[in-house]
Amino acid sequence: MKVVAVGGYIFFKKETYARLTKVSDFMHIKEEPSEKVLGDAAKQADIVVTYGKITPSFIKKYRHLKAIIVLSTGKEDLESAEMLNAASDSDTLLMYTPKYSTQSVAEYTLAALFSLQSKILLATRASFLDQSFGVLDSQRVCLTNSTVGIVGLGHIGAYVANILSKLDINTLAYTKHPDGKKLDDYRGFLTFSPTLEHLSSNSNFVVVTCSLNPETVAFLNKTSFFDHLKADVGLINTARGRIFNPDDLYKFISEKKKSCLFVDVLDFDLETNNKLRQLPNVFVTPHIAFNSLESLYNCTDVVVEDIGSILAGKPINIVK
Repeated sequence: MKVVAVGGYIFFKKETYARLTKVSDFMHIKEEPSEKVLGDAAKQADIVVTYGKITPSFIKKYRHLKAIIVLSTGKEDLESAEMLNAASDSDTLLMYTPKYSTQSVAEYTLAALFSLQSKILLATRASFLDQSFGVLDSQRVCLTNSTVGIVGLGHIGAYVANILSKLDINTLAYTKHPDGKKLDDYRGFLTFSPTLEHLSSNSNFVVVTCSLNPETVAFLNKTSFFDHLKADVGLINTARGRIFNPDDLYKFISEKKKSCLFVDVLDFDLETNNKLRQLPNVFVTPHIAFNSLESLYNCTDVVVEDIGSILAGKPINIVK
């Protein structure tokens, strides 16, 4: 089985690399995965592993591929009808790498939370621009006297809530699809909100960790979310930006001058992205929450598991 990994930012532990070369004829092309580089790799591969952009036309053109493994914990870009139909017509397994960056994204989320609460980001920006930032500007409420709301209670949301509970920080959580067993497991370190409105109106900070799918696109909008928030709320989004309605998000953040927004991914249209970036109470990082060395190693560990499952005839982590 010929496996070709494409991308310069793919890392393997020694033991993972050894396992991979043991179960397959493995090659790593350490070039950025352009369309041409991916195509050249696919011509000689049974399985392609990459973080590059995969399109329906690519799947159709290289229909001999047994599998394409995309290095991503999110699968929203792979779940379109066109992608799934192309994979089905080609008998190609479309796979992904879930849960590899849970700890990294959770820690990054906590860093964002503390940065907003402490007003470090606001103070640093004011200092950089040589603007006044006095004692009233820097005054804050301790997190132990605040409530942090978490929207989405998957692995990342639960990890964040668990750590906050150990710091004696009150936590509310809302999930669209509560799982009875998970809820019982989590009751020791968080309180569940019956509705999104309840969480919004009772939180000083709101952390968004839910996955993007057709059900959650623009899920956080004026009616469901923004109309109920406190005027000085701190919003932290280390999930996908499109979970917010972009117009409603911009209107709230631009009008509520004491609120703050920290986002790791801005994936709206260019005009909306630029408008948000220009607001003094918005802080944007370029999709780096996942990026710890441990996460990168975890990701290729999942790749080996994916390949092993294909060889065993029981493939896992398939996009459906």
